[in-house]
Amino acid sequence: MSAQRKAIVLASAVVGLSIVTCYFQVLAHLAYRWSHEEDYSHGFLVPLFSGWLLWKRREMLAMANASSSGRWIGLALIALSAFIRWAALNFGFALLEPVALVVCLAGVTGTIGGWRMLHWSWPALLFLFFMIPLPGFLASRMSGPLQRMATLSSTYVLQTLGVHAVASGNVIWLSQGQIGVVEACSGLRMLVMFAAVTVAAAFILGGSRWERAIIVISSPAIAIASNVFRITATGLAQELISPDFAHKIFHDFAGWIMMPLAIGLLALERYLLAKLFPTVKVEPRIRVAPPALKRPVAVRNAR
Repeated sequence: MSAQRKAIVLASAVVGLSIVTCYFQVLAHLAYRWSHEEDYSHGFLVPLFSGWLLWKRREMLAMANASSSGRWIGLALIALSAFIRWAALNFGFALLEPVALVVCLAGVTGTIGGWRMLHWSWPALLFLFFMIPLPGFLASRMSGPLQRMATLSSTYVLQTLGVHAVASGNVIWLSQGQIGVVEACSGLRMLVMFAAVTVAAAFILGGSRWERAIIVISSPAIAIASNVFRITATGLAQELISPDFAHKIFHDFAGWIMMPLAIGLLALERYLLAKLFPTVKVEPRIRVAPPALKRPVAVRNAR
């Protein structure tokens, strides 16, 4: 290892240790919420996937080392992260501190390598925001409409399948009892987790930018459809088998298959997009020089 590379590794280790020391309480708070709240249990996987994205784009790192113009943006981001953390500490908004951490990482990256290094690392930095839990007021406001939507949609599907179902508030009344669409069944957890999975898939899978944008935009609809499937399947199990089987066994089983179902729908969507809008490879045109014109040969009349 050359002396320059050793210096870079040593400096990176010192900077990383400094960031971990400054944001240790923030990281501990995030780890506590990931381990105690099922809605955000995917947070442990987010930094790992971000690291994998950096490794996947490692060939861009040589270009980043070659040119480091734009380091001023890194210093500006570091100053912005300090201001965000100051606001979080003074106004008591704890979830701003993880935002300051991500901005600080972006600032350090820009300070080291400028625009090119930010271009290399921006997908990984952007994905880190999925490790931050939603604010309480936002989660509460989203949970109510999601509960109502899941109740009405599941009732409609059950009625379409010929099951006697009536929605009253967030309760679905069936001939064999009722299904309460409680806050845990609102689909918020599925929505948050599947949004992270969809963005990860958009980074991994190929395709044009507009195809990736459609996949990301459609993630809420797919997550809601998976939750409706869970509630509808539970209602069918209650009507066709027994209420005890539906609530004690099938309800949890349906919850386990929600994510595989959503991933299957995502794969089906990508397949349909590829079939409806196939990629046409345009072969480069080869210019052929026109043949040189032969001059007419003058023929002399023999006398």
